Amino acid sequence: MNKWAALLSTAALALTLAACGDKEKTADNASNASSGETYALKYQGETGIVTPAEVAEDLGYFKNVSLDYQGAYTGGPESIQFVATKQLDYGMAFNGAIIKSIDKGVKIKSVISSYGSNKEIFLGFFGQKGSKIKEPKDLIGKKVALNIRGAHYEMAVKQYLYNAGLTDKQIEQVQFVVLPQVNSEQAVINGQVDVAALNGIFRDKALESKKVDLLFKDVDAFDGQYNAGSYFFRDEFIKENPEVVKDFTQGVSKAIDWMKETDRDEVVARLEDIMEKRDRDEPIENLQYWQGTGINTKGGVIQESDFNQWRPLLKRLGDIQDENVDTSTMYTNEFNPY
Repeated sequence: MNKWAALLSTAALALTLAACGDKEKTADNASNASSGETYALKYQGETGIVTPAEVAEDLGYFKNVSLDYQGAYTGGPESIQFVATKQLDYGMAFNGAIIKSIDKGVKIKSVISSYGSNKEIFLGFFGQKGSKIKEPKDLIGKKVALNIRGAHYEMAVKQYLYNAGLTDKQIEQVQFVVLPQVNSEQAVINGQVDVAALNGIFRDKALESKKVDLLFKDVDAFDGQYNAGSYFFRDEFIKENPEVVKDFTQGVSKAIDWMKETDRDEVVARLEDIMEKRDRDEPIENLQYWQGTGINTKGGVIQESDFNQWRPLLKRLGDIQDENVDTSTMYTNEFNPY
């Protein structure tokens, strides 16, 4: 818990000057929005992935909003830090990480779901072909590659092991290694790590290539389907720019449904076109493995359970003090047309 707080505080101090330097630009942006011009939302994109927000922009679903790419996304905790310190206008994170941050005083609020898990679209944990890891206790002492510490992937491993009866001391012996998903499957094949957490197209590519073995899924640790993460804004930004947030949310909600209801080949073709146009030197061919967002509600509407289910785990890990912390104020569906 102290490590998380220290990390957030350090980031805030380190970025204060840059945030101050952006005040004039932010003021101009807000002025443009109020006069009916496009508001350019600063955001991070995911390497090798096209997000629902980027699909919304490409499909023309935004009326007065555009997206201003600021760099590559590495994970929710960093995204929260950058939004909190005004380096980004909106971010995306695992709902458990959002709860931790708000509980520690960070002023952000979720407005729409960003990704989820179910039986077909899940967070998978993969080992070497013919891996000797056959049951949960075999993970003790092993190296597990994650996109970032303290977020969804790590939580899923710990909950999976806890459900299997491992003690906290045994769980602490698992070695978590930070590694981008784009490199994680090969790291397993090369024996650099024992297990890799893969999601989205990286999971689907691994399943199809069959060069690694699927050991377990996040839905094995958490019953049923669920929305795992969400897009969020600073409370102050929402208060000052409600129409901007509303336009962003309605556009993303339409994109989520379009991605779910449209023929898969058409969606993949659109994703490939978007990735080609943004020209970030990414492996476009991986998009052929795309299967969906995993978002389980119409238009990405946030459910109470999307937040509440993480409270017992966060309490057990010492990330929040009160298991009954009120999560109902941490998100809103008021801007979602669904």
